[in-house]
Amino acid sequence: MGQKQITLEEIYAAIQNLQREVHVIRENVEETEMTDWAEQELEEARNEPGEKYISLEDLENEIKNDVED
Repeated sequence: MGQKQITLEEIYAAIQNLQREVHVIRENVEETEMTDWAEQELEEARNEPGEKYISLEDLENEIKNDVED
């Protein structure tokens, strides 16, 4: 079976869908009481150094370069 080529437009659409889903999740979390486990996970995530993460722009460039290769 051959691999399907993925376009940047498809990747962009997928990222937009994920952003919408995250927005819905955030709204639900704000309205719901978190469990102790969830509060601990959130606290740990907030304490992670920012250098550990990649910017959206860098991620888009990385994907674009991978697709072009």
